[in-house]
Amino acid sequence: MNVHQDRTITLESSRNRPRAVLSLLFWAASLLAVPAAHATILCVATVNGGLDAHDYGLMAAFTAANAGPEGGTWDIRLRPNTYQLSSDLEFKPDSTHDNKALYFSGGWDSTCSNQTGDASNTIVRGSAPTQSGYSTKINFYGDNARYDIEKIRFENFVRFSVDDKVCDAFNICPDTDAIVIEQDEFSNGGWVYLRARNADKFLFRNNLVAKLSSVDPSSTNSAPVVFEIATDGGLQEIVFNTFADLTCKNGDVGGVSVFARESYLALNHNLVQTNGCLEGIYIVTSDVGFGPATFTGQALTPYYNVIPNISGYLGDLLGNGNVFSTNLKFVDALNGNFRLQDTSPAVNTGATLAGAIQSGFLFSPTDLDARARPTGTRFDIGAYEANVSNGTPLVITVNSANDNDDGICNATHCSLREAINFANAQGSEQRIVFNVPGACPLAILLNSELPDVTVPLTIDGYTQPGANENDLDFGSDANICIAITPQATGVSHALAVAADQPDTTRLVVRGMAFGSGFYTFGTDAIDLRGGSGHRVVGNVFGGYLPPSHNTAPIGSLPRAVLVRGTATNVRIGTSAPADRNYLGNLTQNGIVLNDATSTGHQIENNYIGVQPDGLTAQANQADGISASGGSNVTISGNTIAASDYGISLLGADTTAFTVTGNRIGLNALGISNASLSNNVGLVIAIGSKGHVIGATASDQLSAGETSNFIANNLGDGILLAADAGNSNSIRGNAIFSNGKGGTGIGIDLGNSQAQLPNDAGDSDTGANALQNYPVIQGSSPTDASHRSVYTVLNTSANQVVHFDFYQSPTCGGSKGADATNLVGSANVSSGVTGIVRISATIAEAGKSGYLTATATTGSGQTSELAPCVPEDLIFTDGMQAPGL
Repeated sequence: MNVHQDRTITLESSRNRPRAVLSLLFWAASLLAVPAAHATILCVATVNGGLDAHDYGLMAAFTAANAGPEGGTWDIRLRPNTYQLSSDLEFKPDSTHDNKALYFSGGWDSTCSNQTGDASNTIVRGSAPTQSGYSTKINFYGDNARYDIEKIRFENFVRFSVDDKVCDAFNICPDTDAIVIEQDEFSNGGWVYLRARNADKFLFRNNLVAKLSSVDPSSTNSAPVVFEIATDGGLQEIVFNTFADLTCKNGDVGGVSVFARESYLALNHNLVQTNGCLEGIYIVTSDVGFGPATFTGQALTPYYNVIPNISGYLGDLLGNGNVFSTNLKFVDALNGNFRLQDTSPAVNTGATLAGAIQSGFLFSPTDLDARARPTGTRFDIGAYEANVSNGTPLVITVNSANDNDDGICNATHCSLREAINFANAQGSEQRIVFNVPGACPLAILLNSELPDVTVPLTIDGYTQPGANENDLDFGSDANICIAITPQATGVSHALAVAADQPDTTRLVVRGMAFGSGFYTFGTDAIDLRGGSGHRVVGNVFGGYLPPSHNTAPIGSLPRAVLVRGTATNVRIGTSAPADRNYLGNLTQNGIVLNDATSTGHQIENNYIGVQPDGLTAQANQADGISASGGSNVTISGNTIAASDYGISLLGADTTAFTVTGNRIGLNALGISNASLSNNVGLVIAIGSKGHVIGATASDQLSAGETSNFIANNLGDGILLAADAGNSNSIRGNAIFSNGKGGTGIGIDLGNSQAQLPNDAGDSDTGANALQNYPVIQGSSPTDASHRSVYTVLNTSANQVVHFDFYQSPTCGGSKGADATNLVGSANVSSGVTGIVRISATIAEAGKSGYLTATATTGSGQTSELAPCVPEDLIFTDGMQAPGL
């Protein structure tokens, strides 16, 4: 579909502009004008291509448009590509070739007959900046009938400008119908300058303008974005734009400067964030020259903008819906992602749809990502709609336990399969609830995988009559009524979000059970490969249903949840008791994370390998949580027992995990028995690196703090295999009673399952650089509640070292030291020799026991546990090299 035919603008009477409805509709219709039938369409695929109708070069297209005869329409369509410019790009026909309408747009298919892409995949890029800055100019200038620029991302420009040229008394000028700049992106540049001197209509809508630093060569105090609108009629709109990371080289100017000859210019639903600027929006109310004429800028009435500050305005800013904020909560501004987090002050704070229509605000039916807007009952402010909606999603009721799909979902018959198909067809946020006849539990037997989810969708099993969520901090009193299981071979999974789904696709699954009968799922219960913000909460995967626990088995599964591909920010469980998941009797790894592109997940407060009672083992044949890809993942507050590896972090693409507050090898009360043991508590291998197990290298720890409890495992408590990467900080954990199978120690660097020898100068290499451990030479009481411990470390020179001291009632002997209670920490520098001797004050345990310690460098390399010594030992071996 031609994009120029696809615009939707809804206008009624306007409180900003005292115009009649018929006039507004006439303006809207003229604004929507499409290229005339005799338009010259140039399909562009490269920068310097030939003259073929479907493979024009960009530079050749502009040359042709500039040189073409006066009048006419030029429609330059770009196919998705990066168009790297080696010189300026200018549409600037001379006075004998002007009066043209220019349509310049991106995202077209191979024949330029359909436009489906957005601005992010059609990039016009100037030369890379040098020490003196950007050099490429992108200009549109002259006496022309129309400028229409859409769905293109412009990068690396010293100046981007559109200027319809002043028409003075000595020239006969065509009337410019409109300047329309919509759904474009402007990033990494100097100056965006937009001047309407003769245009009947001006529209700047749904654009991202980011990472600009003003470099006007004629002035030292220019704003990064300048609007000069000197027309005296027609539509004038600057609406639904995101202006972010705008830097003012002179702090006396605003990030966005707006001059308007008429006070009815619409300035609404814009989001502004600046650096070093006096104002976010500076409305010019002084005189500005336009060729032979001089006009006075008018004060404007802004509505529903998020701004740091503003000058030159009329009206009640707060009463008109404006929000003052500098903490805009972008998703990842540092890396150029200026979409909104759900908690941004721009989310759901704009006008209502009815209010926008009543006020005459122009808005696109979609945001810059081509998502429908508004998501909720109010518009989000800026170019993007966020994931969250404050509206009420459509509710679809499942009232049948069968797996039919006859294309009908109504009050008399709707299966889960039909409900998902119906939800997908709506294209907006939906919620599936249950009212299936029969007593709990009820089984839905699948003949094939359920349809992939393609919309924001919640599937809530707790809505089934008789079901209730858990409200116990320990154990579970939940009643889960809806169980899903295959009734045929070849059913890979139950629910899925495919890899091609955008971040707007979000699946929430709660209060459901997944198991097996005569057949089992081929891969997993829930398969998440695309989308963002998924939540898997309050469910049961294999094993036993609560609250009956070991009297209601639901069979086994290969895996509970697989997260990979481009799926981001998935939550599996939360700190709320109602959101705890229960995983047991699994034949493969329980929760699986793959692929470096899948990031930002949280796995929290789940029972893995433990029945819903929190006490009894329900063994898994492989790992509880297994990651072979991903970054910035948090694993916290889980109980992980009766598995092969409790947690495995494998592969160079698995980085920056934070593991805190878990019970690994124990039940939910921290009690151990042989049935709860994992083979290994936690393993890091195959280049995996940069993890935090407990606390970071820079955290200040206090006596008595405990993060993870890692105990009762058959082998090592924490194993860093010989091929593990570096910078794995292991601090503040309770690690004890491991090696139950006969071998294994608390922290094992290199998989020797025994204490490594220290080396002089700590020059050896391997997992965590085989950081030397400290040697405790003795301790003595200082008062009733403290003790001094004498310790030496031989390590690399000139680095910060964090000592953590632990006390245990027993010593592991051949199984290495136990680190049951953190009793103190100290931070020192290794100095030029690398030999550190300290006398650290620790908390007195109050009873006889044994001391051990770890050393962690500033870069996060933690050692094995030091050999344990009796707490009251006072001894120094002067014959031994320090720390060896």
